[in-house]
Amino acid sequence: MANQSLITTYAKQQVAIQVYYSLSAILPALNAPTIPLATMFAFLSKADPWTAGTPVPGQDLYSIKQMQKNMFVAKKMNSADLSIVLPRVDWTSGTTYTEWSDRIAMLTLDPTGGFVYNFYVRNSFDQIFKCLCNANGAPSTVEPFFQPGQYNTLNIFQGDDGYKWKFMYTLDIGSKIKFLDANWIPIPVGFNFPNSVDPVGITVFGSEGSGGIEVVNLSNGGSGYTSSNVINVIITGDGTGAAATVTGLDQNGSILDIQVTNPGKNYTYANVAITSLSGTGATAYAPVSPAGGHGYDPISELGAHSLMISAEFDRNEYLDGVVYLPTDIEYYQMGIVVSTTSNQNYPYSANDTIYKTTTDLLVSQGQGQFLFDEIVYQSTDGTYATAVSSGWIGTVLNFDSGNNVINVINTTGDLTPGLQVFGQSSTTTRTLLTVTKPNFDVFSGYPLILQNLDGVTRSPDGIEQYKIVISA
Repeated sequence: MANQSLITTYAKQQVAIQVYYSLSAILPALNAPTIPLATMFAFLSKADPWTAGTPVPGQDLYSIKQMQKNMFVAKKMNSADLSIVLPRVDWTSGTTYTEWSDRIAMLTLDPTGGFVYNFYVRNSFDQIFKCLCNANGAPSTVEPFFQPGQYNTLNIFQGDDGYKWKFMYTLDIGSKIKFLDANWIPIPVGFNFPNSVDPVGITVFGSEGSGGIEVVNLSNGGSGYTSSNVINVIITGDGTGAAATVTGLDQNGSILDIQVTNPGKNYTYANVAITSLSGTGATAYAPVSPAGGHGYDPISELGAHSLMISAEFDRNEYLDGVVYLPTDIEYYQMGIVVSTTSNQNYPYSANDTIYKTTTDLLVSQGQGQFLFDEIVYQSTDGTYATAVSSGWIGTVLNFDSGNNVINVINTTGDLTPGLQVFGQSSTTTRTLLTVTKPNFDVFSGYPLILQNLDGVTRSPDGIEQYKIVISA
């Protein structure tokens, strides 16, 4: 019989978590400055329009190198620009939600990468809840929400529809603005992670240890029970301390609800028996919580395995008084690249906040203006044909006429100070005085994401925000 194996959703979660933390990890290096283990940059690229519609990005080496040649700015991403995210599920009245169970693979994914089971929700107050009881498969009609005094000691909301919801966390306003969108909900990193013991052998789980009993759900309320006779809810299993009590009977003596008074600890399984001198037929079940208890480790409990990168380019994007990103341009590509190098940090990762990746040409004063997106070139005889074969060619991103500086991308060949620079469309001609090459090595690193855009026109008061999700 062949061996059987399974890559779990937890493995996917760990990939996302490790990428998140990699940007704040420090690499020890002898005789070198303190440097990060990895860096991530969002970049903008390509000033010239697509010739026939916006194509699907290609990951062949030619396409990647063209993207790199056309890059004009790279902005460093930090941990604050990343968030673990969940598929967004907003509570909707009339929907039947799946109650959490330790006997079902709750984190099973469908072929599209979504969850098969609909067991958590976001309410209208940006609070996240996990469904622990769905009233035997009835539709939910009462929105769960946090209000002081509404929760029992286990932070469980119970509405008149019979649903029981475990409060998990509330979105803070910063995360909401930066990472919440129509498809995704951010989830905070920094909650507890399951560990049995710390290095000295002291248990570091939550109060429920390997698992507790936070709900006892009725499958059958039975009949004939009376309040004059004690109704015992007996929880047995391999843990200790769990206790629950009956909290209501209807006119037929059917049990209406059972409330947990103590979740106990260290359960991996549990069974429930209901006994009384009166009444018969009541049955219930007690799903065991994850290690530490429900809400102890929201990332693993809710199956979060995707990472959102929120990249924002703000107006001029300047540093120390230097403008790194002009506003009077259009661009057609953006992406994410990791582990790039720079001249001052080689061979370690580039680590500045932002980099200009243009080649900057200081030219002489003169008449005429070099135009955005036009071809500029150098050749010994002043012809474009010679520039193609043995000269230099570039594309104008921006011309600072006040300082006589041409910012150029997509360059080919070598520049020669003292020779003329020609504008193919504008016919402007200036003498090249000096060349400043980018400090950022655009051909280094590994591109993770490439987006081809319909075209973005920058303006002096504009901000472009890109939300990119990577799913393991």
